[in-house]
Amino acid sequence: KPEDPKPNVWYINRNYFSGAYVLGSLAALTTKTGKIGFVGAMELPFLRGQINAIKQALKDQGSNAQFDYVFVGDFDDPVKAKQAAQSFISKGTDVLINMVNLGIYGIFSAAKEAKFPVYVTAMYLDKSASVPDNYLTTDLFNFSPTLKSIVGEIINGKKGGYIVIEFGEGKARYPQLPILNVSEEINNKVKQIAEDVASGKTQVNIVIDKILP
Repeated sequence: KPEDPKPNVWYINRNYFSGAYVLGSLAALTTKTGKIGFVGAMELPFLRGQINAIKQALKDQGSNAQFDYVFVGDFDDPVKAKQAAQSFISKGTDVLINMVNLGIYGIFSAAKEAKFPVYVTAMYLDKSASVPDNYLTTDLFNFSPTLKSIVGEIINGKKGGYIVIEFGEGKARYPQLPILNVSEEINNKVKQIAEDVASGKTQVNIVIDKILP
């Protein structure tokens, strides 16, 4: 939440951390090699928070998987993202959590070219058509409910405020289901994990000032 909010500005909390927790849980359940990689753009607070949420998920799942992360310096550079993905894959990583934008197409390319099965998660929109054999899910965003709510407040005379994008089935934030390229058992487990996060039964710790060990 902003420390010094301006009265004529609407602040939107995208709630990245709930989705990252679910992706981390999925990665823990999916990996066969025990190695998971995170490709991000740069060390921004929300990306640190996502990494910490994934680490929490791995711990909660009792996973011994090795989790590593890298920042490629750009959200939209497929070449840099591909190089990072290839580096992970060369070390045996078989699940790649994507936190870049256009750079994901480089990650897709690296996954398709790998000599063993490598699976990738996406952000914002369904991208399954790009890599149907390597795709797990997207951490989906639907900004419409949030923007409609803000417009309604503005119509009622409220010029500024703070709003959190809600996480839950049928709401603005939720994983794309069913998960592809995994068993029905994993699908059911991930669905339950997402429901527990949405209901508050599972509390995702939000730490953005540093990456926890």
